[in-house]
Amino acid sequence: MSIVHRSRRPFDDVDCDLVDGRVASLNLDNRRLRMRKRREYDAESGDRQNPFQNFHLAPHRKFLTTFEVHELLQSANILCWRAFANIKGKCDRGKMLIELGQTTQTGLEKTGGGSPSSLYVNLRAMVFDSVGPVRHEVSIPFHDSQVRGAALLIQTGWDQRWGTEAYWEPGPFLADHLIFRAVRAGSRLLGVDFPVTEKSSETRMITSGKIAIVENLKDLARLPRLGFRFTVEPLEGSSGEIRAVRAYAEW
Repeated sequence: MSIVHRSRRPFDDVDCDLVDGRVASLNLDNRRLRMRKRREYDAESGDRQNPFQNFHLAPHRKFLTTFEVHELLQSANILCWRAFANIKGKCDRGKMLIELGQTTQTGLEKTGGGSPSSLYVNLRAMVFDSVGPVRHEVSIPFHDSQVRGAALLIQTGWDQRWGTEAYWEPGPFLADHLIFRAVRAGSRLLGVDFPVTEKSSETRMITSGKIAIVENLKDLARLPRLGFRFTVEPLEGSSGEIRAVRAYAEW
């Protein structure tokens, strides 16, 4: 009759060091086996290289290096800038110039010297958005220190009607308090993309009031909101308080 000692576990007499060694040996063998199979797989499918291990050898790469991404972005920026420069604008040594006037005369040779041209050249300018191409009183928010000595260009989108009879229908108009605030702040001029006086086929500057106003501008939507210069030059043969001008922006 055998006596079973319940306090003794069945594996107490097993050499743990021997077990650990064999387990480690088995894990090493499994890892070597996986590596060998991986090498065989890579050798059989040479056209499917690991993009991380042999990135420069991969025939069809799905990943780009940081340098390549930077080069592509720079190329895209250059192409975008050139395309933008070719759309109704001129690019001269890195400067962008956009004509903003609805005039029948173009070119500097058509501009005449006069006092207004010397007063409104290379002005710091900014664009403000109004309600839209509908009949409304134009009023824009600004701080006096923000617009002191600057040209305020107001975009309503009314210039989209240029060339049609709808352009001369009742549209946006300048609020009296806006003109008062612009004069109080020391702004140089106001520019708008809608008519202020009677019907005309050109962009004109009105100097009869307390502040100069340039009417019938176009393409204000293509300008940045800040950081550009605005110039108004009278056209040859125009004089008086209301005169045809050439208006353009550059940055």
